[in-house]
Amino acid sequence: MSRLRGAGGCAIAAALFILAEPAIAQCPGAGDCCIANGSPGCDDLPCCVEVCLNDPFCCDVQWDSLCASLGNSLCAVCGAGCPGTGNCCSANPSPGCDDFFCCSTVCTGNPFCCDTAWDALCAQQANVLCALCTPPPVCPGGGDCCSPNPTPACDDARCCVAVCAVDSFCCVSLWDNICAATAADLCSACAPPPVPGDLTGDGTVGMVDFLILLKQWGPCDLCADCPVDLDGDCEVGITDLLILLANWG
Repeated sequence: MSRLRGAGGCAIAAALFILAEPAIAQCPGAGDCCIANGSPGCDDLPCCVEVCLNDPFCCDVQWDSLCASLGNSLCAVCGAGCPGTGNCCSANPSPGCDDFFCCSTVCTGNPFCCDTAWDALCAQQANVLCALCTPPPVCPGGGDCCSPNPTPACDDARCCVAVCAVDSFCCVSLWDNICAATAADLCSACAPPPVPGDLTGDGTVGMVDFLILLKQWGPCDLCADCPVDLDGDCEVGITDLLILLANWG
């Protein structure tokens, strides 16, 4: 029995099969077509009909491991026809494409791609769903990583690669507000500059910072490691206090 083609054809053929084959009345069922589900029939109408025409037990009694095996060999929804011979990332006249995982992913949602031809829509879906169709990030780009810009990628190579590993759209299309927000979360280049006097690192200058400065009042033990020395003179004193007070809040 040839595989069903097209939504309208499926509905008409299924109606005829229901009249001719009582077992097909179980189509579609509730269980997954690609694995044993223990109930009669399965949840994809064309696959259910095709398998049950080959083995009525699958709709009369239950969809067992043999039915699932038939589903995997006959049904596009289960990835049958994968891999094919054509390139997954571009349209070609043959069913399926040359990468099994990409082929299966696309055909699960669009069985036509494995039933009939890998057309422009199949290729478009592959370019959205399949990592192998996503061009590698071109980092760095020209725009600021920390704010939206209309070009792909951004100007800090490390940040650019980190963001595009999470969201490839940022290196394929444009660096939008979502890319910039991701950069703010992932990249030190987008961290706000420290506020002079913020000795606790909480983004504000307040009483705790004031008390830390008073506790460290006087010469620094190590000039290179004296964060309370805000003016860099190796001593915590009145100038440091004035800097802290100027940034209070």
